[in-house]
Amino acid sequence: MAFDFDTWAHLAKHDKDEFERRRQAAVEQLIASAPPASQRRLRGLQFRIDMERRRAVTPLGACVRISEMMWDSVFELHDALNGLPKKPSPSGDGTSAIILQLREP
Repeated sequence: MAFDFDTWAHLAKHDKDEFERRRQAAVEQLIASAPPASQRRLRGLQFRIDMERRRAVTPLGACVRISEMMWDSVFELHDALNGLPKKPSPSGDGTSAIILQLREP
């Protein structure tokens, strides 16, 4: 089902209960379509998002809180990537080696 902004905007303005019912159904459908190994983590993330929405006084406040959550995740990923070694270095200094002479049969 394609996302129809006008329909969602109309529901948000005129029928908040129906908007919320459809929002929850759409979120559940998306999570259910994810690989089973990812679903638990997605449900946990959605729970955190829902809690931030409830704690916020206004919709804009909820948006700011969720945006902060996203930025926190970006910075965590950035830190994790920066902690990786730049390029694996070969063992030894690479300037000397022992050469073995092989005998011919």
